Amino acid sequence: MKHYTNIALALLLSFSAFAQKHSHQDLSTYAHPIMQKQAVQWNASFTIQNDALTELRTHIFSRQPEIVGSTLHFDATVAGQTGTYFRFGQFIEGQRVYGAEIVAHVNHQNRVGLITSNTYPVQMAQGDPLVEPGTPLNSSSFLTADVRPVWFYTGSALVPVIRQVNNDGIDFEEYFVNAGGDVIWERDLLLYEDTIINVKVFNPDPLTSVQSIYANPYRDENDQNAGDLDPLRVDRTVTAQFNNGTFSLENSYVRIRDFDSPTFAPVTRTDNNFFYSRVDNEFEQVNVFYHLSFYQDYMQSLGFNLVNYKIDADANAWSGADQSSFSRGTNPPSLRFGEGGVDDGEDADVIIHEYGHAISASAAPGTNTGTERGCLDEAIGDYLAASYSRNISSYGYDRVFTWDGHNEFWGGRFASNVQNKNYQNLSFFGIYTHTDIWVSALMEGWGKVGPVVMDKVVLEGAYSFSSNMTMPQAAMAIIAADSNLYGGQHVQPIWEAFYNHGILPSNPISVDELDSERVMFYNTAAFSRGQSLQVRLNGENAYRYQLVDMTGRIISSGSIDRGTEVWNYSGSGIRTGAYFLLLTDERGNTHRQKLIRIR
Repeated sequence: MKHYTNIALALLLSFSAFAQKHSHQDLSTYAHPIMQKQAVQWNASFTIQNDALTELRTHIFSRQPEIVGSTLHFDATVAGQTGTYFRFGQFIEGQRVYGAEIVAHVNHQNRVGLITSNTYPVQMAQGDPLVEPGTPLNSSSFLTADVRPVWFYTGSALVPVIRQVNNDGIDFEEYFVNAGGDVIWERDLLLYEDTIINVKVFNPDPLTSVQSIYANPYRDENDQNAGDLDPLRVDRTVTAQFNNGTFSLENSYVRIRDFDSPTFAPVTRTDNNFFYSRVDNEFEQVNVFYHLSFYQDYMQSLGFNLVNYKIDADANAWSGADQSSFSRGTNPPSLRFGEGGVDDGEDADVIIHEYGHAISASAAPGTNTGTERGCLDEAIGDYLAASYSRNISSYGYDRVFTWDGHNEFWGGRFASNVQNKNYQNLSFFGIYTHTDIWVSALMEGWGKVGPVVMDKVVLEGAYSFSSNMTMPQAAMAIIAADSNLYGGQHVQPIWEAFYNHGILPSNPISVDELDSERVMFYNTAAFSRGQSLQVRLNGENAYRYQLVDMTGRIISSGSIDRGTEVWNYSGSGIRTGAYFLLLTDERGNTHRQKLIRIR
């Protein structure tokens, strides 16, 4: 019978930390080994025959034998446009391994494609659970569970700890307590950012409308220069609620509420004209409501049903601080927009960025663990904000938080690589530091393939996101999304954008990644430009070959006779896109090579 260590679960912790702009960039949090770990990724390329869960588990265990002995608990399925994303959590001795999960894409033809795995070898688990683990929870329930025992990664081992959550509707924090009652790690689970029916709104912000930088007369002035800024409002319409003769800011997507100080009741009217000056608190409520509603409509038009709940938003929040946040700890999840500096609810960049956290949490729930993964989450929000603004006007779109930042209050961020960063030279010890390189790569792709294509592949790619994912792995998820959505016709410009920032290599694979020293692939770069691929084989074997696209569809196949030591493959007639060449010898060993064709 299992014996569990008894520890005191009641922690007398002080939850008095007050959020300030970027105050949560704590190096002890983001530099911790559990945040620095990197996931692994591969293309499975097999077809589900009967039971998806069983066959996925079997494949994963065969690919990662070091996790045999653990249990892969099915967590959820999320439906994307190109198929279903199966999510599993890793458990050892019935106890969740914190932050460990696997996501696998299965297309509409039951072909398994990209798999991203963030797991730990079973032998790393040392000790016994501190309390009885109980019934496994899915990731959404686990996120808000008050107290649960977990295995926690220290950098060299998995140790038994207790995870405790403080979730009072305002604060949302998790603490990890060892057998001695010491807090060994803690994390704020709010996703912060300086931010951010006939209506008048800023679209996307006053500076973009007048094509000016932050300067006189277009300054905040503590809301006192309405005479200069009110004329920059535009007339728009948005669906709202009408009940018992009263219009209110609520629809199927969003509900304006007051759940944080300062206390300003949500505006209602008996007529349908919500026209307010920026000096009025009602203006931020209307502005937030409009942009959230508009973006959800846009996302629905692209075919995505993300954030499929009515999100609560307080447009006058954070006790007036210059801060905004998304919380997964409320039911439903919620947004808060502060009023320090420029009111965050006046800038569409802030509003869409925060909504980006909700989108990411909807596509890949419970996966925002890892410093680089956290940076990706911030960068996704920045990209969606920059794309949204650029769709309205190209002026200043690369200054993310155009109105809220880039002023005396804070410096804002960029959607362009103004510092000429190269991913290969970066270290991630904070989630805000290197957002610009990811956003810049995506916006470069935006300029080449257009907003609709780029937005769709970014949103579809988000379903594959996992804990401890790196930017190259996220880039491959976006490449896979283009192959799944568009047959890979945009791989060349998107891959080039990532390559230009050092995120993806010019050659999709190096000889260091080959499965066997006896099978070697040459001339892959020339193959991408239409020339033949050269493969050196073990002449003692005969081989079968298959060329498959990123959806797992077989493009061509054939045999190679025994005695062949050099085989040339032209790939004639294949379209632009990303592919895998699979060579299987007589003993059943399969050798893989990733390829791209750009002309």
